[in-house]
Amino acid sequence: MNLQHEKKTFLFENLSQQLLVMLAVAATLLCFPTLSWGQKPKVNPLTPNIPVAQKPEPAPSTARPMTESDIEAFLDGLVPLQLERDDIAGVAIAVVKDGKVLFAKGYGYSDVKKKTPVSVENTLFRPGSISKLFTWTAVMQLVEQGKLDLDRDVNDYLDFKIPPTYPQPITLRNIMTHTAGFGETAKDLFVPDAKDLTPLRPYLVEHMPKRIFPPGTTPAYSNYATTMAGYVVQRVSGKPFNDYINESILKPLGMQHTTFAQPLPPELKSLMSDGYQLASSPAGSFEVVQAWPAGSVSTSAMDMTRFIIAHLQDGQFNGARILKPETAELMHARQFAAHFFVSYNSAGKGEDSDRTALWEKFLDRYFPYTPPAESPVASAAQDARAVSALYMPSRRSQGNILEAVFMLGEVKVFTNADGTISADALKDFNGQAKKFQEISSLVYRDVNGQDRMAFKRDANGRLYFVMDFPFFTFQRVGWVQAKPFNYFVLGASVAILILALVLWPVAALVRRHYGRKLNLSPRQRRLRIAVRLVCVADLLFLGGLIGLLSLLDAPGAANSHIDIWIHLLQIVGVIGAVGTVLAIYSAVHAWRATSSPVRATVAAAGAADAGSTSAPASQTTESSWIWSKIFPTLIAVACIGITWFFVYWNLLNFNLNY
Repeated sequence: MNLQHEKKTFLFENLSQQLLVMLAVAATLLCFPTLSWGQKPKVNPLTPNIPVAQKPEPAPSTARPMTESDIEAFLDGLVPLQLERDDIAGVAIAVVKDGKVLFAKGYGYSDVKKKTPVSVENTLFRPGSISKLFTWTAVMQLVEQGKLDLDRDVNDYLDFKIPPTYPQPITLRNIMTHTAGFGETAKDLFVPDAKDLTPLRPYLVEHMPKRIFPPGTTPAYSNYATTMAGYVVQRVSGKPFNDYINESILKPLGMQHTTFAQPLPPELKSLMSDGYQLASSPAGSFEVVQAWPAGSVSTSAMDMTRFIIAHLQDGQFNGARILKPETAELMHARQFAAHFFVSYNSAGKGEDSDRTALWEKFLDRYFPYTPPAESPVASAAQDARAVSALYMPSRRSQGNILEAVFMLGEVKVFTNADGTISADALKDFNGQAKKFQEISSLVYRDVNGQDRMAFKRDANGRLYFVMDFPFFTFQRVGWVQAKPFNYFVLGASVAILILALVLWPVAALVRRHYGRKLNLSPRQRRLRIAVRLVCVADLLFLGGLIGLLSLLDAPGAANSHIDIWIHLLQIVGVIGAVGTVLAIYSAVHAWRATSSPVRATVAAAGAADAGSTSAPASQTTESSWIWSKIFPTLIAVACIGITWFFVYWNLLNFNLNY
């Protein structure tokens, strides 16, 4: 899968990519043990009381035998259909069972133009956030060497300081469980070219996001925090991050087709799969990741099987050891009998995640599961009404110009006619929202599957819900943050401003047709023009910002080179915001000037165009007198509304650390 796809689908789809291999590494990163400085690992009190050597329960009798031939027949029937239906170029799949590669095969092309087939041995993919697993492994290697402590203030390992926004310090445990509390950051996550890469330290210092949650309280997936962990590895080990990974993980495991290097080494460059949005579209360029410990690995499917097996075998593969058994056991609170790696080289056009579909179909075939029958919950109807609302992910930008983007991505939880609930972002493979039935107090399960969602209240009594993955939560939003209110404010404001500008020349043409002139004083004329320019400034800023953000979809586009253009747009926005005062003054002036219908024409000319095409003042009707008040008032309200939107969502924030 290319990294562009990961960036675009961060809300849900990138989680499945993580899960495919995280199942091979640990049931959850939340089970990291409490380790004290310089001590050997202790038993993790959060780990379930299950012996490490315990074998998984046997599969139900309905499970198909997991053999190489059966897997091949199954995938040969499913994957080619996916590639054709969703316009995907190629995919590599590997299945590991009992410490051996049970199945590995490539489908489709790594280069569509040249018709180069995908090879599980030699074709390199960019599996994105799987890079984090290498970073976590490196951290744990240094923990077992006594050089790092998961519960020590991470500032002790840095040569710069994280501001003390909260009393609790950020620890490596927080970072590795995505509970450091940082907001999302997108700027310079990708850069246009390898020559634009900067060392980790300046990147971390200059792009530190706002801390929006106390450490250890709220899961919020963070590329920035992982990059910080990589920098800690670099500082404590005394080696550049890439060199450390090569020497301590890749070489011992014989992963000759894996690298974090950007650009790729010459011997691997020709093996790199092209990345596609759609297989029918031109290939994209090699995506250069500035936050490389979080997402820059290039690897083959067979190399990944070595990494997976090493973790499954208590840190060793073919006699080489990357972790001590006790460290590996602490990382792996639970293991599965079979493990699965998949990487696509195209985003595809499907609404659902192809890798999620593939993984779930795989589980249904070899690990079928029938949920137990649940007793009806007496308060189901009341609970469904209570949880029906809009929710915002904890993984979000806050305090910068991208904050509004996450408002647009709010998840709507709603009640269905049959008493179940749905979330509009959680869809089944048929494109319809999944239905969840309450199985215990505020705990819901997919009526057609195993997905669960549970609602809780935070310290302030505000509802939030969590899914079966620990990377972020969804927090209920108030009416001011909700999409409907913001859509109304922004939509109505924009409509009125556009109407004011459209009526300006239209009214002039009508007056010219009927031979009418405006009786304006120089002051009134200047005020009238100024208000229209304020409308223009507001619309230019909003339109320019939308246009600029639409260009940031390409990897590396969100970088410091566009700061000047954002600032220029923001200056236009500030002019519009300050000009709101003129719009308000114009409305007040209209109400004061139109104390009687006799003066309506003059007031209308000073504040609006509607009504100004009528006969002289003595012939002005009551309706034109009222309209001369209403129209400038509407313009003022629209300017206030759009300015509120700009300020509330930080679009006029000149700090461009987003």
